[in-house]
Amino acid sequence: MIRRAMGQEAVILHTRRVRGPGIRGWFGRPWVEVLAAADEPAPAVKTAFTPAPTPGRAPPVSIKAPAAPVSAAVATPVAADAVPAFSHPVLGAGRLRRRLTTLEAGIPGTGAAPRPTNGLQDRLVAAGMSSAAASAWVDAAVALGDASVKGMGQALRNLCLPPAPVAPGHRRVVALVGPTGAGKTTTAAKLAAQAVLEGRRAAFITADNFRVYGQEQLQAYAGVLGVPALAASSPDEMGRAVRELAVAELLVIDTAGHNHRDVRAMAALKSLLAAAQPDMTLLVLAAPTDREELLAQCKAYDRVNFNGFCFTKLDEVSRYGGLLDVLFTVRRPVHYLCTGQDVPEDLELADAQWFLRRIWPESGDGA
Repeated sequence: MIRRAMGQEAVILHTRRVRGPGIRGWFGRPWVEVLAAADEPAPAVKTAFTPAPTPGRAPPVSIKAPAAPVSAAVATPVAADAVPAFSHPVLGAGRLRRRLTTLEAGIPGTGAAPRPTNGLQDRLVAAGMSSAAASAWVDAAVALGDASVKGMGQALRNLCLPPAPVAPGHRRVVALVGPTGAGKTTTAAKLAAQAVLEGRRAAFITADNFRVYGQEQLQAYAGVLGVPALAASSPDEMGRAVRELAVAELLVIDTAGHNHRDVRAMAALKSLLAAAQPDMTLLVLAAPTDREELLAQCKAYDRVNFNGFCFTKLDEVSRYGGLLDVLFTVRRPVHYLCTGQDVPEDLELADAQWFLRRIWPESGDGA
């Protein structure tokens, strides 16, 4: 792979194991990252490290190969626990030393930082992010050409997306899923209350038949708001309820919280959602949850094909690294932020600046 990308005189300088992209990479087999260099300019390849340029020398490049076998037409399989040895033409000691000296800054732990980070990554780790996710965020800002707090905001903006407005005469069906105690019912009430205050017709469907007073709580919210609420405990009942509430411009489905490790419960939830056909399925995650548990919940609820997040209980924490890890690992956007228990006041549209102001309070609103 190195020779195809960089030519026959390419030299392997460094190898290491890394996680693959996305949530599958987090839980799957590791990849192998190979750092190589050549005298002649090579085809454009994703750069992992960018040392200071030296005239007449090409910068090192990093080619990531999955540990699992890949198509033979693309690359030879590479196993993470057995990195194959790459042979290369015999080079004179002076020539090889010049290559290594030129590329020394690009090898981890050998010299100056290959990219200007201005302490950004350290601040993110201090805020509770993992080193891998923090590095991914900084890399995204560097790729945009702005290694500053403002650039960090630009890199986060695509993962903090308010929902698109609903056109007049159309409706939106929103299903809320997530573990027990994440705040789904309160979030459902906030969404419906905001719709009512905007002059739109709202309605509820509750599929929470497990929690004590779960349905009663949503019925109470419905009574206060003056909107209908139906219960559904099976796919047939769910389909019928969705049809009966067809006049609602916003239909919010509140599902039961389960142990996300319960495969049968997740299968039942998937069947209910298939009958409802929601426009948005939001995974509701509580901010005080441990980072590793948040990622485990994302992996489990991936079975129901959620397409965005709602982060709740943000007023109960002072560090937001776990939630940011979720965004940069799972790569699905957060749409809503719940900052307290008040209905409907404590529901905000997702905004990258919200996180920036809490990680870099000195930046103000101009970041």
